Amino acid sequence: MKIGNRTISLFTVGVLIVIAGTLLHVWGGEENPLLDKGSAQTLYASVTVGEEPELHAEDYFEEGVLEADRLAYDTENCDVNTPGVYIIPVLYDGKETNCVFELTVEENSAEETAFSLPELPEDRDSALKIRISE
Repeated sequence: MKIGNRTISLFTVGVLIVIAGTLLHVWGGEENPLLDKGSAQTLYASVTVGEEPELHAEDYFEEGVLEADRLAYDTENCDVNTPGVYIIPVLYDGKETNCVFELTVEENSAEETAFSLPELPEDRDSALKIRISE
């Protein structure tokens, strides 16, 4: 191929096309972020004791990037009946990924924060006057 006074070989044109395609990510479609070994991703979830976690890694990424039916979670080392923090690996097509869920299993918070307010007297005005005058 001749451009002006210069001749460019077919090999050089092919190399330039490959470089441009690589830089523009033309080939291979969108990369799966879970299989990128150059990064690590931690997703966070919490449940109360005895509650099964509902983990959905696909909710944390752009729509259409991950297929939910190809995701699985390795909950073997997670005990939802014991409070604590557990790491749950995310699997994609059965392969371990760079992504994990950090699951916090908490005591039932309703028991910890439950309290009752004192009952107010029916005649609140007289009760306030008594307290103010004392």
